[in-house]
Amino acid sequence: MNLVSKKRCILGEGIFLNREIQVVCWLDIEKSTLYSLGYSSKLIDEHEVFLDDKPSAIISLEGDSITFLSKKGICKYLNGATEVLRVIPELEEKEHFRCNDGVLLADGRIVFGTMSETNTKDPGHLYIYSPIDDELFKKDQIHIPNGFIELDDGILISDSLKQVIYKYDKSLMDKKVWLDLSDGHLVPDGGTVGQDGKVYICMWDGFCINVYSKDAILQRKIKVPVQRPTNCAEDNGTLFYTSASIDMSDSELSKSPLSGKLLTVELGEASV
Repeated sequence: MNLVSKKRCILGEGIFLNREIQVVCWLDIEKSTLYSLGYSSKLIDEHEVFLDDKPSAIISLEGDSITFLSKKGICKYLNGATEVLRVIPELEEKEHFRCNDGVLLADGRIVFGTMSETNTKDPGHLYIYSPIDDELFKKDQIHIPNGFIELDDGILISDSLKQVIYKYDKSLMDKKVWLDLSDGHLVPDGGTVGQDGKVYICMWDGFCINVYSKDAILQRKIKVPVQRPTNCAEDNGTLFYTSASIDMSDSELSKSPLSGKLLTVELGEASV
């Protein structure tokens, strides 16, 4: 385990790697703050930007332009200013709703989900947005949308409230249960496909990141020093992961003092 940033997030999320320029970005949803730093030879040049309106997922990073999800919808940050690219009507109609997680698909479409901040039993929805023709399609209901891991033949999306990961087709028309964890305490949060082709899922309240084959067979469990790992991304055998400290008691924080930090684990050295 390596500590990457000393910044403590309340709800660290939205990790995004630009492997070409070797920059890692992540968000603190509760503080509405974007963090970034380079990791080429050593961790350098850490920056933070206040984005407002609870940014929750980074969709793309191109030069100085960052596309992200927030309480207002799909947004772009460039040259110190934030522009709303697409308003989501549901977020305007329901005051306590926001976007949560999402992904830019290989074909250029953005798939994301919304949720309630005050009553997780009140479902949000999954959406597909096509930037080319500015079309937004409202799809399945979901309570706490996480994951959004694109595979060759579908997308893995977790409903963290139900502790279930679904595999959707890329039109979000059909789904099946990919992994059901509802009989235990593990809560699937964000994840990624590693360069080894395995699926890495952060387990909220689990002190671990589980590694699965693409047909949902558990390969191994990576122990981490934080109670609530939230999302992860890999570059060349190094797994970066965010974590949360939100709603943790003093006792829990004493057992998990790195909670809220951005950390890494070398996959070849990870304890199982």
